[in-house]
Formats: sequence, C-alpha cells, structure tokens
Amino acid sequence: MKNKNNLMLFGAIIITLLMISSATAVSINHINNNKNLTDILSAGSPPNIEWEKIYTNSYSESGIALDKTSDNGYILAGIRKEDIHNFSVVLIKTDQNGTKEWNKTFFKGKINLKIVQQTDDDGYILFTVGVLESNKIQSKLTKLFSNGTVEWIKNFEGDSDYDSISEAWQTSDGGFILVGGKINGLIDSDVWVIKTNSQGNIEWEKTFDNSDLLHKYSDAGMSVCELSNGGYIIGGTTAKVIGINTYLNVWLIKIDSNGNKIIDKTYGESFSRAMWGVNSIRETNDGGFIAVGCRNTKSDKEKTFFWAIKTDSNLNQEKVFEINPDKEKYESFNSVRTTYEGGFILIGQGYTMEPGYVSCYSKLLKLNKNLYNEWYVDYEYDDGLVYNGVEQTTDNGFVVVGANKENVSLLKIAKENLPPNKPEKPVGAVLVNVNGIYHYKTKTTDPEGDQVYYKFDLGDGRHWFKGEYDSGEEINVALYWTLPGSFKLKVRALDVKGHYGEWSDPLSVTVPKQKATNRLFQYLQERYPVIFSLINQILRI
Repeated sequence: MKNKNNLMLFGAIIITLLMISSATAVSINHINNNKNLTDILSAGSPPNIEWEKIYTNSYSESGIALDKTSDNGYILAGIRKEDIHNFSVVLIKTDQNGTKEWNKTFFKGKINLKIVQQTDDDGYILFTVGVLESNKIQSKLTKLFSNGTVEWIKNFEGDSDYDSISEAWQTSDGGFILVGGKINGLIDSDVWVIKTNSQGNIEWEKTFDNSDLLHKYSDAGMSVCELSNGGYIIGGTTAKVIGINTYLNVWLIKIDSNGNKIIDKTYGESFSRAMWGVNSIRETNDGGFIAVGCRNTKSDKEKTFFWAIKTDSNLNQEKVFEINPDKEKYESFNSVRTTYEGGFILIGQGYTMEPGYVSCYSKLLKLNKNLYNEWYVDYEYDDGLVYNGVEQTTDNGFVVVGANKENVSLLKIAKENLPPNKPEKPVGAVLVNVNGIYHYKTKTTDPEGDQVYYKFDLGDGRHWFKGEYDSGEEINVALYWTLPGSFKLKVRALDVKGHYGEWSDPLSVTVPKQKATNRLFQYLQERYPVIFSLINQILRI
C-alpha cells in the first residue's frame, strides 16, 4: 500500500513538473524584455554632420574631386564656367576643419576635371580631359608642387580624335597608371592602359579587345586600381552594337605590373536588352574587388539604378548589391572607397524626370564587407547641389564634396560608430540531450565601450537575444535543443547604437536520438535535480 501511495505521489509530481516545464519552455525562448531593443534593431541611422563649409565664387558645375592630405586637411578640385564655351579648373586647399588655406585656377577651354590626388612628395596631380580646337580629345596630367604651382604637364592623345583617358592615379613606384578607351575601327574600341614614370613619361602602353572572330565589341576602361601585391585591376565596359541599339556589360581585367593580362571576366545579362556600367573599382581587404556603377533591366529600360558587385581575387562573383527604384529614376554610383574596418563607403547621384521638372539628389551609402547595408543618407537640395566625392577621415568619419552652379560644399560626417568585436567561440557542452538545459559562456568588447546585446544562432532556425551587458563582461546563457541532430552554435553582438559585429566561430553541438521515455525523464531530471533527489528519497521509504 505504501509503494502504491509512493507511486501515486511520484505520478502527481511528474504531471506537475510537465506542466511547469511546458510553461517554462515557452518563456525561455524570447527576446529580453528591454524597451530599447526594438529601437536598436531597427537602427542604422547615419552619423551626424559635424560641419559644412561653403566656398563661393567657385561655380563648379561638375567634375568635383577630393583627396585627403598628409596634414589631415583636404584638397578639392572642380571646374568653373568662364563663359558659354570655356571652363577653368579650380583647386582649393583646406585644413582639417575645412578652412580654406589657398586656391588656384588653371587652364581655360573645353575641359572637364576627373581626378585630384596628393602625391607621395606632398605635391598634387590633376587629371583633366579636354577638347582641342580641332575637336580632338586631349587628356592632361598636371603635376603640382605642394603650394599649387605647376611642376610639369603631360598630354596624352591617341591616334583617333576620340581616344580618351577616364582615370589616372599615382602608383607605389611614384609613377602613374592611366586607363581609358582607344578607337579601333568603325564600331570597335579597346581598353587603353598607360603606365608612366614619376615625370609622366610613358613606360609601357597596352590595349585589350573583347572582340572575337564572330563579334566586334566596343570596349573602354573606366577605372583602375593598383593592387597590394603588384599589378592592377581595371573596371571597364564592353558593348555590342546592333543597329541603333547598344548592349553594355561590365568587364573586369586583372593585369600584372607590366600590363600583361592575368584574368578577365564579364558581368551582365549576356548582352540582352540591358545596360550595365562601372564607374569605380577598388581592391578589398580580403584580396578581392568591388566595382560600382549602374544597371537596368531588359524589361525596364526607362531607368537605371545603383549597382555594386563584389568578387574574389579570381574575379568570381561573390555578392551583388543593388537598389531598384519604384519609379522612373536614373541613378548611378560614382565612387567607392574601402573603409578601415573592411567595409565600403559609396556615393552616387540620381535624378527623377517629371514633366517640366528634374529632381536631383545624392546618396551616401555605407556597406559592410559582405555588401549588407549599414546606413545611408540622401541629400536633396532645391539649388541643384549634388555630392559626388567621398573619403574616410583619420578619426573614422567621412568627408563629402559636392557643388552646384555657384558654390562648392564640403561636408564633414562625424565619427562613425564601430560595431562590437567578434565574440569568443561559445564554451559549453558539445554532446547534449533533447530539451536538456545547458549553459554556454562567451564575451566580447565594443571599441567605444558601449553596452551590447548577444544574438545566439542555435543552428536549428532559432535565435535568442540576451542583454544588455557591459563591454568585456563574460555572459552565461542557458540553451536547449528540441530535436536530435548536429548543429552549429554561434553568437554575434549588437551595440546599443544598432550596429552588429561579426559572428563568432561556431561550436559544433550534437543531440543524439533517444527513446521517448528516457528522453522525458532525462529532461526532467536535468531541469529539476533537487525535486528528483527528493523523489529518490520518497521511493526508498
């Protein structure tokens, strides 16, 4: 009789535990009840504008360029309209606060500015493209001393009137690399690459043609970047012309330091009725490349939209980022720069055409290394001000340059919040039972010392948030798995300003299959060890 009563008591306890565990299991998998977390998860707002400087009487309509200088200041360049036919180049040197130190004016004619860059001797290089009186295109490389006076000028002209250079940059040996397009026949053109020494004298010259025996293509180099291990990456376009229609694809070419092609690839829709273009290319921190520009689709040719592609070192496509507008717009990224933490800052322009009205705007966009959007800001002004140059500053902020028909504007974007660092690999049990509760430890730090939340990915489709915690504080979290299998447990941190860090290295967790009865008692025993100890004592009575 006593044993029967004990068994009835045991059964009642088990039923009670099941009811408790059912309620507990529901409450354990939840986002911490912190009123700020929803706001943080939906954050991603851009940093504030720290200051703005306006430089009057510059009258820069286009061709705005920007570079940081060795004294933490900035060098700006643009073009000023002198009369109905002629322009001149305006150069402005500022200190780190945007205060103008000096300005210079160069040339006069049918000219457009492409690049300004500080050289390794603290001078400057101006790269411009103009049209001579004979209507021949002339590309001009102008070397300046540190005070803005001219040191030397080199002109580059092709055999055709329409051969043109698109971009020029100083190289690590003190010389310069130039890329553009060179006419080759009636409907054919080639990518044109020139390497010079430090005085602008040509060392070698190469052309690259994407044509084959069956097809002729019009090719052009649009952007070039020197690689960290030597050689160069070229971002260009390759176009197939059929009747009055042109079908444009992106063409990336990797060459060695002597201009010999290593590998090349095209990207697009196999020359369907679509346009793809690249305006800027950079090497990424992992040895791959990012190219930015614009594209459209064969089904909607009345608009172009912002577009970027990330490749590995062998030009294999890894990721594409694009913003497809919901109405007729014409948008294109102009420039991309790699940020200190390995992400990217992009700037582009767009305009919307409506009957009797054109609306212009600029987009500044921050992407992480995987091309996921971290934040963006649109600049739209009634006075036609458009921004098209950006550089990261030494304090982890950004500086942006733009202009309208009257003024040049320089914006300093405040220091960007850095995301938390990669958390330590979770430490805890690797062989667990279904519904058993197990504890795992991890920690991370935030560069600014912000408090952080932790997001755990259990590998079975469930995610748990825990927080807030101090930077560097070790956390201990209770987790469980509801099904047998092999899972990868990983964790990442989110700071209170809404920025995610990287995922930790994963911990492999195995949940073996168990018989239903054994699984239930194992779970209850692990969940309520004190009560089961009392049960054992009762059953011994």
